Amino acid sequence: MSQAIPYILIETQDDLDDFYLENKNVTQLAFDTEFVGEKRYYTLLCLVQVATEHGFYLIDSLKVKDLRPFLRLLEDPSILKITHAGENDYRLLYQNFETVPQNIFDTQVAAGFLGYGYPTSFMRLVEGELEVRLDKGYAVTDWEMRPFKKKQLEYALNDVYYLNDLYLRLSAQLQKAQRLNWALSEMKYWESPQYYERDPDHEALSSTLMRDLRVHKQVFLLRIYRWRRDEAERKNYSKDMILPAKLISPLLKNMDAGKQTLLDNRTIPNNVIEQHWEHLCRLSKGKPTQNELDTLKKLPQTVNTTAKQDISGELLHVLVKYKCAESGIASSLVFHKSDLIYAQPGEDIFTEGDNDWRKAFLGTALTALLNRRGELKVQMDGNQITLTMK
Repeated sequence: MSQAIPYILIETQDDLDDFYLENKNVTQLAFDTEFVGEKRYYTLLCLVQVATEHGFYLIDSLKVKDLRPFLRLLEDPSILKITHAGENDYRLLYQNFETVPQNIFDTQVAAGFLGYGYPTSFMRLVEGELEVRLDKGYAVTDWEMRPFKKKQLEYALNDVYYLNDLYLRLSAQLQKAQRLNWALSEMKYWESPQYYERDPDHEALSSTLMRDLRVHKQVFLLRIYRWRRDEAERKNYSKDMILPAKLISPLLKNMDAGKQTLLDNRTIPNNVIEQHWEHLCRLSKGKPTQNELDTLKKLPQTVNTTAKQDISGELLHVLVKYKCAESGIASSLVFHKSDLIYAQPGEDIFTEGDNDWRKAFLGTALTALLNRRGELKVQMDGNQITLTMK
């Protein structure tokens, strides 16, 4: 923006209450947040930018401690909320305040149905749709710093200034392409508290280190992740400040060889061993509890397949990506390759909670191939290739 954007800076509770009274009857609002997550367990919300028909607002969330007047607007189903990559904002607000948004439109999701990749950056979308180049020089600025710098606030305002124009353009294109309901159904997931709830052992259960380990090693790894998470939460440190993730694998593999072997390992700093050795020993010993064994039952089970079935899975994934590229829909919105890896043959690739738009988009034939996932027979005849599922 070459022209300064007029705004109201909200730094007191009374000002936020006035903001709510002024905007409680608007039909839509656009918003974004700035936060700091480095070196802390709990992400610190530093600034909220809002645009409505009444103007532009910057809410200093470090000075205004009670954000409920703003949060009520997000929860109001009569007000459309416009964001870009709003999942991050909504997740942060849910974790901090248990806020669940209603009636939302996200320009990043919308763009994924219109020929852009998913995810795509706000800068690229603004340039592609509105032919405006944005300065992202303050993307990683220190948002805890007070007072704000003028350039910081200009950057923050840009993130909401263009959202309404993007909404109008993208929603019109989606309507014309008959994909608006598809996009809205994807955004609808964000309107449920279940979407933001994650298994506290998710990091351990999704670790590739868990594969091919015996139970006692799996339990040890689970304990390391739990201890690392609990300590980070207790101290409000990042988990890597407790134990860097890159050290978990060498510790797991060499723990049984003893302390000196770990000290001699050049990939592990000696101070880490000296600081945590006794506690790691305790974590590595002891009979697995029932809770730990029950947790390990949640590990995704890899389906045993033949080499031909693996190749068939690759081909199916390529076919989906080809159809997505041909139709201008981001393949990552349809499904991920891991969905093929962990689904049993004959099992519906789309779970009960999935929306019907995926099946409508892929069509009956391709959906049936994905569900069956047997061995593909490939026949090549001149310029024609025929795929048949056994």
